[in-house]
Amino acid sequence: MNLKKRLNYVTTLLSPSFINFYLKNKQTPVADALTYVKLKKEATAFLDQYQVQTTSGEKNNVIWICWFQGIEDAPPLVRHNIETIKRLYPKQHVQIITLANLSDFITFPTFLQDKIDAGLIPYAHLSDLVRVALLTKHGGTWIDSTVYFTGTNFPGYVFDAPLFFYSNTQQQNRAIAASSWFIHSDTNHPILVLTQDLLYNYWQTHDTLDNYFMFHVFLTIACDHLTAEYAKLPRLGNVEPHLMGKVLFEQFDEQRYQEITALSSMHKLTNKFSKENQEKADTFYQYIFNH
Repeated sequence: MNLKKRLNYVTTLLSPSFINFYLKNKQTPVADALTYVKLKKEATAFLDQYQVQTTSGEKNNVIWICWFQGIEDAPPLVRHNIETIKRLYPKQHVQIITLANLSDFITFPTFLQDKIDAGLIPYAHLSDLVRVALLTKHGGTWIDSTVYFTGTNFPGYVFDAPLFFYSNTQQQNRAIAASSWFIHSDTNHPILVLTQDLLYNYWQTHDTLDNYFMFHVFLTIACDHLTAEYAKLPRLGNVEPHLMGKVLFEQFDEQRYQEITALSSMHKLTNKFSKENQEKADTFYQYIFNH
């Protein structure tokens, strides 16, 4: 972190707005709290004059999954997850997004595309920009490539609501209201449109990512700004979808598996693990590949 950025964070840390926010939300990690307060302050003028989108949303049954390098080069778990989704949702079109076909579906503003081309925006954040652009323009369902499905038993509101994402009940983090690995949306939902506009506003004057979870923080700021829209959203916590990931490389246990899959048919996993774990015998990970 350069000196200017350090001074900026120190100034934010000592500001009344941060102190007030943190005293009310002491469980929020300091780094995320700082990011929330800093980004919201920077966006104050933008939010004050912001005109809420009123375009009627349309539904789309497409499922968006992104692997920038192309599915042929994806890890085995990612390929297995995609095939499972296709098998469980045969009536929905599963569209794989890659760097090669991205421009077929969305176009970024020139200033932002220039920064992407210059390598200033890491892939993890680029995927955030891609998901919000796809969903605002086309609607549908964004599913991270590391999400594994064991069924289709979901509350009806997951796919019927104009916008759905999992609430962040796994952490007491006021700066991050939601998970982003599964988002279902009609086109032009005001909360996602504002999130995208906040991101574009940020990148117009910045060349570096402020925080790995910056998308999540801007989504929270959008929810806080559009309180009436946010109040309409159905709420489902993100604890249960993370349970499988916590036991992924433990010895497989049928009863535990049935307990977890009864709580959630959707499981947020990771493809970041050691070869040693991957090769362990009789684990939940191995079971997933054989079923």
